[in-house]
Amino acid sequence: MILLPFYCRFSPRAARKRAAASGRWACAPLRPAARRSDATASLIDRASDAAKLCRMWRRRRQDAAAQAVVTVVHNSILYIRAMGHTRESMCDEFFPGLDYSEQICELADVCDNLIPGLRPNGHRTSVSALRYTWGSRSDQQRAWMLNCLASRGTRLRGLGLNFRAIKRSRVT
Repeated sequence: MILLPFYCRFSPRAARKRAAASGRWACAPLRPAARRSDATASLIDRASDAAKLCRMWRRRRQDAAAQAVVTVVHNSILYIRAMGHTRESMCDEFFPGLDYSEQICELADVCDNLIPGLRPNGHRTSVSALRYTWGSRSDQQRAWMLNCLASRGTRLRGLGLNFRAIKRSRVT
């Protein structure tokens, strides 16, 4: 082994260059990498497959939540526009005892936290926006959301929503 000057000891690239120029090894050659055993290779393969499955299910959950958000917001906007035009209440089974302007406010309240979940680079995902909205709204608003999603046949499983919180008498 060659003893290299001080400046080469801290620079492996310079040490290799100097050793190659002198025709000698600066250090022992590296050993070839040991082969993985079959058990280790299968564990690594299974771990990568599990990671791929997790990403796939996370993406499916995001897509289902985005579809649910779009459905609720779309239906709410349609009803808000219709009630604003006709000046008649149209959601009496979900919001009993409220006039049309109060029903418009209720529907707008459902939508206000859902929209940020649709932004592609936002800090809130569609799943978190849907969960937050579901957890922070009244039973009537949850029943409205559930009715919108059920009318379109949107898949609700796996979104983490607590459906037991709604009273069965409100859901039609």
